[in-house]
Amino acid sequence: MQLIHVSEPEHNILLNMKKAASILHHKPDIVMFENPPSFLSDLNNFEPGNKPEAIIKEWLDLTLRSADRYPWLKTEVKVIKAIMRLWESGNQVLLFEIDGPFDLTGLEIGEDGIMNRVWNFLRAICMKNNIQKIEETYPKSKAIIFLHNLHWKNILFLREKPAKGAIFQYFFREYRDPQQVEILISNEVLLKYWKKESGF
Repeated sequence: MQLIHVSEPEHNILLNMKKAASILHHKPDIVMFENPPSFLSDLNNFEPGNKPEAIIKEWLDLTLRSADRYPWLKTEVKVIKAIMRLWESGNQVLLFEIDGPFDLTGLEIGEDGIMNRVWNFLRAICMKNNIQKIEETYPKSKAIIFLHNLHWKNILFLREKPAKGAIFQYFFREYRDPQQVEILISNEVLLKYWKKESGF
């Protein structure tokens, strides 16, 4: 699969203009979003000219409502409109949300400290696995992926299939071992996914 990552040093309103332009320029077969799984992939079951208006409206409405919490989503509508233009032209564009489950991604985590590091590590594992599944299903497709650069860097590292020790050093080099990190995880959801996904 040809993966095209649109550089995103930080989430902001202006970057969505660039995202929309990249969709119209590359005309991808697939667009991957840094979102937890929801209903978007339901649109993949329909031909370009037959996408249900109700699902598209729900997507637009949810995006605008979410902008109260994530202000950069105010212009995400332009990304949606770009995808709709390709559909209207007869181009099938499949949509996938590749982030971790909502109970993980929706946690209120501070910007620093071990909890944030564990959170980003677990999300990177989920996203790497989800991308891999899409690649295996659509190996000859061209895909645009919208991810914060930090996540993309972490995913690229994991895609190299490093050993467990190298993974621990990459994400948690200041700590002695996985057991020390696990003891410091005070959030039950993080701990659940640590035990399920970390591989340590």
